[in-house]
Formats: sequence, structure tokens, C-alpha cells
Amino acid sequence: MGHWGRTLAVLIVLLAGPSAGETSDDEVAGLKAEIQHIREENRALQAQVSRQEAALERLESRLQAMDTGAREPSTQAVAGATPVLSDLMHVPSLTLRGFADFGYSLKLAQVDNTNSFALGAADLYMTSELTDRVSVLVEANFGSNSENAATFNFQRGLIKYWLSDLVRITAAARMHTPLGYQAYHHGSWLQTTIFRPEIYLFEGDDGGFLPVHSVGVDVSGSKEWDALDLEYNFGIFNGRGRTVTEIQHLKDKNDGKAVNLRVGIKPHLIEGLALGGDIYLDEIPGNPPAASRRADMDERILGGYLVYTTDRVELLSELFHIFHDDKTSGEEFSTVGLYVQGSYSFGRWKPYYRFDRLDVANGDPFFTAPRDQDRLKHTLGLRWDPFAWNAIKFEYSFTDLKRTPQDNDEHALSVNSSYAF
Repeated sequence: MGHWGRTLAVLIVLLAGPSAGETSDDEVAGLKAEIQHIREENRALQAQVSRQEAALERLESRLQAMDTGAREPSTQAVAGATPVLSDLMHVPSLTLRGFADFGYSLKLAQVDNTNSFALGAADLYMTSELTDRVSVLVEANFGSNSENAATFNFQRGLIKYWLSDLVRITAAARMHTPLGYQAYHHGSWLQTTIFRPEIYLFEGDDGGFLPVHSVGVDVSGSKEWDALDLEYNFGIFNGRGRTVTEIQHLKDKNDGKAVNLRVGIKPHLIEGLALGGDIYLDEIPGNPPAASRRADMDERILGGYLVYTTDRVELLSELFHIFHDDKTSGEEFSTVGLYVQGSYSFGRWKPYYRFDRLDVANGDPFFTAPRDQDRLKHTLGLRWDPFAWNAIKFEYSFTDLKRTPQDNDEHALSVNSSYAF
């Protein structure tokens, strides 16, 4: 009979047995012997538990010593190690995300009417943390150009060193130039509308006006105070190429470097409010094959933004003023671009409106056709998010194009499904 069985037997005998007056001396002696036996077993069990606790403490002490030795190797062991042992313990892992879209557009214009299904860009977004303060990002984009040819573009490749919240250094083979508020995304799922603001169109077939992509180094940071949050970017880049579409990945065509400074604040008094400004200075290299571009051109871009965003409300406004001092002709040119956008969310539905305006300097040798057209554009749309990672957008736009051989106003209806994966 086990320990607990004998204990139970003693209790039963005590409770159910005869009274003290009726108990024989032999029964009393037997009970006393059983109680003594149980006490001895209890002492043996307690001694066994004590031995197990001591053994457990010894094992835990050894394990702690081994762990400390791995995390904090001695100076002698580290001195000859390349790289440091603690760095080898962190194995980088790759995170891959993607964005893509597909749509249909119907364009009605006095010169040309078109309707087409269109495969939007497929964007692959790869990130990895090398350490808790060093990370890398690579972004590649698959799409097509105006000639229906498939294209592949290396959009971003950078390594970021996080020294502190106030100082973060980004060295980029290619990056999105920190301009304004909405210059940073290729995946259309990330934006409310189907198309980007006119002033923010990418270089290339899109016909952009701003140097959205750059190659160089950017220092950024942020600081929190009781009244507001401050953020900044300061960058030095190769700058623009000889044409709007040329991005200087490998070699700068002149010795001048582009300098960019962006400062933004978020006042705590109005939650969701953000405002900021930007100045970008560059020397655009000459383009001798073009008679009007034999010499360099100084460029100065001034920009500002004022936005207000909450869980439901989105109010965006940005303005850019682009100045060109052409050394070939000795003339100065001034181009202005702006947009204002608003939306409000009703659950999964978000109606929106945007107004775009571009006033392109007449005769600017850098902004040649078809970028030399002034335009006013009104966009009215509805975004529906049936699923967390899928957005379906319905959009109507009216574009009033200026300085064309004939009045070429354009009406467009577009439907687009964008998704993240």
C-alpha cells in the first residue's frame, strides 16, 4: 500500500473504529506504529524534494553562466573575432511584400478616344534588419511603357543606419527624394486615388516634373516636444540628369551636387495636423545634342504642404514652385504645380475629390513636349475596400489642357483593383 493509501487507512480507522474505551492495547500500538511510519516517509520525501531543488538550482546557475558568456564574450575572445560574435547570433531574415493593380479606363477627348484594360505595375518590396539599428530595403517594379513593352525598373536600394531618433543615415543606390508629403510610394493600393497628383508623376512615360528619385545620402531624424513633433531630412544627391527621364545612377554628368532640405512639424494642439516645407537646389547638366541645352541650368525648387488626417478624414494640399536659370539663353523660367485632395471614410467606403493645377513655364528648355502643357484637372472618385488588402476604385476625371493645337479637354472614367500581398 502506498503512502497516501496508508494515511487514508489510518484516518478511516480513527473515524470509523470503536471508541477509546473499547480499543485494545494492540490496536493502539498498531496505530502509533503506522503514524510513526508515515512521519518517516514524510521526512524522506522532504529530503528528496530538497535534493531536487538543489540540483535544479545548480543547473539554472550553469545555464545562466553559459548564456552570459555567449552574450558578453571576454575581451580576449572578441578582440580577434571578425565579425563580433554577438552580431553572428542575429541572423537577418528577409521580409517580402508586394503591390499590384489592374484596371480599365475610358478616355473621351476631341482629338482621340481610347478605352483599354491595363495591367498596372507589380511592385516587390523587400526589407531586412541586419541588426537592431541597421536595415536594408530593395524595391523593384515590373510594368509596361507607352509602347506596350514590358519593363523592369530598380526603384530603390538603400541601407539605413539608425543612430538615434534624431539621426538616421540613409545611403542609397536609389531612393525616393524626400520632397513634400506624398512622394514615397509606387503601390497604388497605398494611396486613396487611382492616379498620383500631376505634380508628383514619376519620371519616364508618366511625364513627371519633380526629381522623385535620387542617388546619394540622406540624413533624417525626429524630435518630440510637449507642443509639437519635429522631423527633418537633409540630403546630398547626384541630382537630375540631362533630361527629365534620366536618373544618374552611376555617374554624375557634372561636379555639382543636388542639396535637399525638408522640415516638417506636427502640432499637438490639433491631432492629425502636419505642415512643412522643402528647398531643393541643383545644377542640371547641359545636353549638347539639344541646341537650347548646351550649358548647365541652375534649378531651385521650393515646396510646402499642409495636411490633416484622422481615421476618417483626409485633407491634403501641396504646392511646388520650380525655378530654372538657363545659362544657354540667359533666361529664367518658373513652373508652379499644386493639388488639393479631400476624402471621408464611411466604413469600407471612401468618396474623394482632388484638384490639380500645373502652370508650366512657356519655353522652358528642360520641360519640353509633352510636359509643356498647362492643365487643370478635377478628379471625383469612390474607393471601396471589400477586404483588408484589396481596394476597388471608381474614378471620373476632367482635364482641361492648355496650349494645344486645339481645345483638347479630356474626360476619363476608370475602374481599378489594387492589392497588397
